[in-house]
Amino acid sequence: MTHPISGQGSTPKKQTVARHSKRIPKTGVHAGLEAHSASCLITLALLLLAALTASPLSATAQPEPTVHLDPWTEERASVSLQGWQSKGTGDWTISFSGVDDYGAGAVPYSGKSRLTFDNLKSTIPVVAARVRAAPWLRFSGSYGSGDISGGTNTDGDWLTIPAYGLKDYYFSESKSDTSGTVTLYDVNVLVRVYPWLGRESPRLEPDDRPRFRQEQAAGPPKERGLTIDLLAGFQSYQDDLTMKNGVQTVDNERTVHEPFYGLNSKYAFDWSALRAGIAGTIPIGRRLEIRASYVHIFNAEYRGEAFWNLRTDFRSTPPNFVHDADGGTGEELKISLAFHPTRLMFVEGGFWSIKLEAKNGIDTVYLADGSALASKLDVVTSKREGAFVGVGVKF
Repeated sequence: MTHPISGQGSTPKKQTVARHSKRIPKTGVHAGLEAHSASCLITLALLLLAALTASPLSATAQPEPTVHLDPWTEERASVSLQGWQSKGTGDWTISFSGVDDYGAGAVPYSGKSRLTFDNLKSTIPVVAARVRAAPWLRFSGSYGSGDISGGTNTDGDWLTIPAYGLKDYYFSESKSDTSGTVTLYDVNVLVRVYPWLGRESPRLEPDDRPRFRQEQAAGPPKERGLTIDLLAGFQSYQDDLTMKNGVQTVDNERTVHEPFYGLNSKYAFDWSALRAGIAGTIPIGRRLEIRASYVHIFNAEYRGEAFWNLRTDFRSTPPNFVHDADGGTGEELKISLAFHPTRLMFVEGGFWSIKLEAKNGIDTVYLADGSALASKLDVVTSKREGAFVGVGVKF
């Protein structure tokens, strides 16, 4: 048996083919071989051409993918103007003790004074802004200031003298009208924790907006999803108050009505604090959502400055007494219903409340002779709450 590659085999099939091939004329063999070679070259050329052009043809044949953008995707920034119809209160209590001569020799005494401000009404214009720096990072802030009117003030004093059998003897009370200004602001850093990074809808770039409007014009907008942010920041709150039209209402536990003229006293509540909390949105329809935030206020520093203009025993330049406290706490709650008439505009309305408190501070009184007296600031509080409405735009 010979090697099969030589084409000289001894198998019956190969011998049959050889016998048949002997009957083919020489010229026919050459013609067949030439025709076969030509067809092979044409086939090879077509295959090479198809291989060279396959990628471009397939790329141009596929249509460009359509981007389906969410109409309620959060924009890069938003700005809103709000009106807060609020009512505030504020109060502080100090305690003191010493030894004095009440006509029968020196005896120890203690007492307390409490100043309460109520019905501090103010319609506060507030500007709020929010910027998205990354899918997981946002910055926000707000600033507001308004006039206070219609407020009242009650100044009460109690005295305890064990030697005389007196306990919490209510020896003085006066009332006055109160007006002034309220100012507040906050700045925050927010970290998006839901939806997780990578699941958020892409932000609309300016070049995408015309195409987006054309694609979405025929159908209703999609619903937004639940969002949750953790926030941390800083805030400031101030009530600058002026007291006028004073009336003495209690004198040694007797009810009286004795106006005193020339009252123009001042007191300022001034808070600076850190804050941390949670904020989020809950969709309740294609154009409606609930917005809510809760903030815990901590490490609050308080400074109260006063000028009692009718006290001749106090120094004549402001402030003639101050209050200092640190480690204060509080809370802020804000909840609203937002409506989106268009993708780039929203209106909202809801409730907003701020509460602040500090304890165990210091009350320092500056006397006319240049000396100073210190006593304990037991507690100081500020509170403001009320309804608000606003309108905003997104960019």
